[in-house]
Amino acid sequence: MKAILRIDGVEYDPEFPERIPDTSPLHTDLIDALLCWKRGDDLVLRTSGSTGVPKTIKHSHRNAVHSAQATAQFFVLPPGSTALLSLPLDKVAGRMMLYRALVNAWHLTIDHPRATPLDALDEAVDFAAMTPYQVMRTLNDCPQTLRKARTLLVGGAPVRKKLIDALHGRANHVFETYGMTETLTHIAVKRIYPEPQSAFQCLPGIEVSAAADGTLIIGGERFATPISTTDLAEVLAPDRFVWLGRSDFTINSGGVKIQPEPLENLISDLFNRRFILGSRKHKTLGEQVVLVIEGLPLAKKEEDELLKSIKKRIEKYAVPKKIEYRLQFLTTSNGKIKRPQP
Repeated sequence: MKAILRIDGVEYDPEFPERIPDTSPLHTDLIDALLCWKRGDDLVLRTSGSTGVPKTIKHSHRNAVHSAQATAQFFVLPPGSTALLSLPLDKVAGRMMLYRALVNAWHLTIDHPRATPLDALDEAVDFAAMTPYQVMRTLNDCPQTLRKARTLLVGGAPVRKKLIDALHGRANHVFETYGMTETLTHIAVKRIYPEPQSAFQCLPGIEVSAAADGTLIIGGERFATPISTTDLAEVLAPDRFVWLGRSDFTINSGGVKIQPEPLENLISDLFNRRFILGSRKHKTLGEQVVLVIEGLPLAKKEEDELLKSIKKRIEKYAVPKKIEYRLQFLTTSNGKIKRPQP
């Protein structure tokens, strides 16, 4: 059995990329990816730059194959399984979805990246991947389409409680992913619906450990040397861990170290627009927590009510001392909010 690419309702053999019309979705990047695959070239990708300057990462063809096989093994997706690609092919998530189809002989539907990708499907697929933004837009605009994905991965940014709660009764099996360009997308997943899990489970061939400073180290047969990350984690076993946040986002306020991402998760349902918890220098505390909201300022009464609600959710030392606004957040090319916001 071999992979099949389905584009605009027509099936194509990936062995013959020249037969794919130049009007097809993602055409230039798709042809480039298929030719690279046929030649067995290294996979060269750029990081998102969400925490600094984007950099170039190179992976061997062999490692790409192993990553694709691990996903199929973990989710029990045999040859002939159906999948959807609706992510940019010049980024690791889109490229690896294509490579999974090629390695595992899946039938892959390819579409332009869009806010509600499942809405364009005529029938359900076994496997799909979306960003949190795409899932939220789908929940708002066409929630019934979420069931078109029998297994749905959500990654590219932290998944907040507000999104998880909104999945109830609207989806099949949904997993949050942990990974990065340096690891060829996910190396671990955590079920968020149904029956949410608190810890990430590593894929086959992956092992994790903790550095002295509490940051996660990723190893295993796929990597020549372990990968050191800036992610703080509680390692429960060599194949299980709880993600705690990014060490480079830590706020040190009066000697107390505060991780903003878990706190953002606790208060996410209080907002109907994007926000982050950041910090500003303080003459006595060193740093103080601030709430940064995207869009026009709220009325003073609304601000007071919001801060009052936040105080009920999180510890006093972590409550924002002030609210700031940005008309539009600075983001990376794939939509991640850049931290810190100036």
